Order: sequence, then C-alpha cells, then structure tokens
Amino acid sequence: MIRCHRVSFIVIGLFCLFIGGALSACGQSDAALPTAPEVSEAVHSSVASSASSEPASRSASNPSIQTEVPMPEVVARVNGQPIERRPFELQVVQFEAAMISQGFSFSGEEGKQPALQVRKQVLEAMIDQALIEQAIAEQGITISEDVLRIRIEQDLEMGGGKEKFEQWLAKNGLTMEQYEEAIRMTILTEELIRRLALDVPQTMKQVHLRQILVESEAQAQELRQQLDAGADFAELVQKYSRDESTRAEGGDRGFLPVGTSVLLPEIETVLGSMSTGQIAGPIATGHGYYLVQVVEIDESRPLAPEVRQGLTQETFLKWIETQRDRATIERYVTFE
Repeated sequence: MIRCHRVSFIVIGLFCLFIGGALSACGQSDAALPTAPEVSEAVHSSVASSASSEPASRSASNPSIQTEVPMPEVVARVNGQPIERRPFELQVVQFEAAMISQGFSFSGEEGKQPALQVRKQVLEAMIDQALIEQAIAEQGITISEDVLRIRIEQDLEMGGGKEKFEQWLAKNGLTMEQYEEAIRMTILTEELIRRLALDVPQTMKQVHLRQILVESEAQAQELRQQLDAGADFAELVQKYSRDESTRAEGGDRGFLPVGTSVLLPEIETVLGSMSTGQIAGPIATGHGYYLVQVVEIDESRPLAPEVRQGLTQETFLKWIETQRDRATIERYVTFE
C-alpha cells in the first residue's frame, strides 16, 4: 500500500526565495505567475505538508484568496490517491503569502483571476507530485537518515543559520518536521530523475552553428546577399543581429544536438540538407528571420553538461506527461 506523503512544490520554492530571492521578479500581472510548464519543471523540488496542518494565519495586510469556489474535502484523486482540501489550501496560502511578500497583490477585482490561477496551478502540481510519489513507491526508492541529515544541514548553512531559518519557517506557517519531510521527498525525487536520465545518451549527432537574427525578411535577404558576396559573418552579426546572447561571439552557438528541442524546428528542418560551410536562410520563425551557417558537423559528440542537464529535464517532463496520460485523474473542483 502506497504511503501518501502530502507534498507539492511550494515549500522548496519558498526556500529558494529564502536563500536567493527566487520570486524577486514577480510583478502585478497574470504573466508574473508561474506557468504550467514552469510548475512542472519545479515539481521535482518536492514539498511535504501534513494533512492535519492548519493553514497559516492571515493578517489584515495578507488577506486570503477569495475565489468563491466551493471546496469539497477531497479536491482530486490520482489513481485513487486523494488530494485533500486542507493540505491543498495550506499550499495555496503559503504560495500566496510568498508572492504578497514580494509585492504581488490579490486584492480587488483584478486579483480574483490571478488567485484562481494560483489555485489551479497548485492543484496540478500536487497531481504531478502524487504521480511522482507513486512511481517512487513502485520502484522501491529509499534514502538513509544520514543522507537526509547532511542535506538539511547544507540547507541551513545556505539559509544563513538555524535561527534565521526558524524565523523563515514561522513566517511561512511551517514546522521543521514538515520541512524535513519535504527534503526527504526531494531527495527521493532526485533519485527518480537520475534513473530517468539513464535514457539520455552521452553522445549525439551535433552541429556547430553560427546565426544572425533580424526582424524583417527584407533585411535578412539583404544580409544573405552580402554573405554570398563574401561579407564576414561575424561582422554582420555584431552590426545587425538581434540575438544579444550570441552577438559578442559573432553569432557562434557552439555544438548543438540534432533531434531534440534545443534547436528551433524551423532551423532543424533546414539543417537536414546542409553540409559544412553552407549558409541557409532567411528562415522564418516566431522570433524573427534567421541566417545560419554550419561550421562543423560531428556525428557522435559528447554532450556538454549543461545540454545533458537540459535534456534530462526534458525527459522528466515527458515522463510526467506520460504518467498523466496513463493515470486516472479525477478533479472535483474547477477554477475558471
């Protein structure tokens, strides 16, 4: 029988705020709220909340979310595993409180839709977490108490010491026991992700590219003519390219794996018929018009650590979607 940990992404996300100001960029619009993919990416940083815990108290300056949505005692079931109202509400309260502390407002008519969005995203994150818990139980993944203790000590040090950390716990209505359970689930989830990452290859076909990005097709055509006439690619990049991330390097993007989401699909399609030294474009994309040059092609090149990390994350997100497709998920509330 699966032991049901009451978990979501919220507490670890708040701890990132505690040690690094993770939510400092939050603004006053719906766009400032995390999107569903962002929540999915964050869900492996898991959080435990006791079903018996009461939501954190509110002051006059931190009003609770008023959504006018009736809430049953069980808000969802995932393969029969319940997600109960009380831990769900606790996560909403904690997330909202963190955003309010960063200047986000849920007050008035303008605050109602963002409040509903928060609830919807928290529920979806808890559904993902339930799927993760079930996979951890099925695979028999466990950790030792020593590993847990070392991890917590590291977090305390990063957070500025025990006293400061305890103040943060109190402010967010959490107990140390809840946080310890959160860390336990985080480590277990990390091991699950490590196992999934075994399917990510160590080497792949990669293409070394240079690129120029401009706004209009007419400008791209003009630059293409200059390149065909012998103009220096790097010089044109520095003069005209809108891609600030590669401008200083003359448009050089280095080696990129083929057959993944790293390259835009429009560029990937064109690359299939290119060889070393060739230039292609203009290539129309949602970002503008590209001119690309193939510097080198390596049929089996080791993946750079940051690229492999990105592909691992991609594998994890695809795994989550597969688990969702296979699962029986019943939602008893809607937030529209």
